[in-house]
Amino acid sequence: MVDAQHRVSKTGKQFGSFIIEDYTGKAEFMLWSEDYARYSNYLEKGKNLFMMGGFRQRYNKSEFEFRIEKMMLLESIKPLLTKQVIMDVEARYINEDLVQFIERNVKKYPGKSSLKFNILESKSHARVSMYTMGNGFEMNDEMTAFLANKPELEVQIVTA
Repeated sequence: MVDAQHRVSKTGKQFGSFIIEDYTGKAEFMLWSEDYARYSNYLEKGKNLFMMGGFRQRYNKSEFEFRIEKMMLLESIKPLLTKQVIMDVEARYINEDLVQFIERNVKKYPGKSSLKFNILESKSHARVSMYTMGNGFEMNDEMTAFLANKPELEVQIVTA
């Protein structure tokens, strides 16, 4: 968020405006009534936000506007939206370090996300799938960094 303002209308109602920017450009948004009440705490210059929404036709007009349906801090989306982590790995790459890291991380960060391992054997084209049962984990920065540094793992993230 590159700019944020809290304002009061001529009729005494609170509203807010803010500008977000990414590598493709800038966009300005206005928040009125209930949306302002719901999201006003996010209106602070410098905050990194994750927003979801959609285009809707404006009332009694042929124009469309983008309506924010959900707004949250960017750092909170990883644990909130990660439903499942799927790892495809060839059997030859499974080692003690991999198993110990996964085991420690899942115990350290309990949560609702599940893990699925697809263990592949390229010569016979065999595939074994294993799922976590019961307790899950919460996606975290340690897991993200570990997976990013393991090119032998093909990782898919299923989001909510």
